[in-house]
Amino acid sequence: MRLPIAYALRSAIPLKLITLRLYRRLVVLSIPFCPNIDIYFQAVDYPKNDFKLTFLTNVFIIVFIIVKAMKIFNAFLIIVIASILFMLPFTTAIHDFRTDTRTDTFAGTATGGAQTTANLSLTDFVFDDDTETIVILSDDGTDVPLLFSYNTTTRLTDMTGLAVSSNRTITISYDIDALSESEA
Repeated sequence: MRLPIAYALRSAIPLKLITLRLYRRLVVLSIPFCPNIDIYFQAVDYPKNDFKLTFLTNVFIIVFIIVKAMKIFNAFLIIVIASILFMLPFTTAIHDFRTDTRTDTFAGTATGGAQTTANLSLTDFVFDDDTETIVILSDDGTDVPLLFSYNTTTRLTDMTGLAVSSNRTITISYDIDALSESEA
């Protein structure tokens, strides 16, 4: 009692359940993992049951469903791997490509009597207004310069942590847009 597999694929209305239908001696199997695909099996006249599927046919159906499910899984896996790759060093490489480090030096920056702050205007705009890329150094060993604020419109940096009544050279390094041709 064998059921020969003579199948063809055709478009059909999506079905939610695996169903068998008889169309003029063809058994049609609709699979929920493949909503637009029906599989046709040639029906054979059996004395007791026209819809009986043999073990080989059942194995074929299971393999077909697994292959379709694996295609979905592989597509999902590719999306996950691509997302992880963009979270790794590629983002750093893209940032490094988009930016250059600019260094501005301000000689003779002085603080008065009780003053421990200074206001300096940068030569160019900070890339993406990212104040974390601004590094302030001083040649005065008693200074601990810290960025207090940055004005994105005027490029003015306010810093604190400078020694009282001292003259120093302040060096500010920051990222600028490497792809832009505009410069102040």
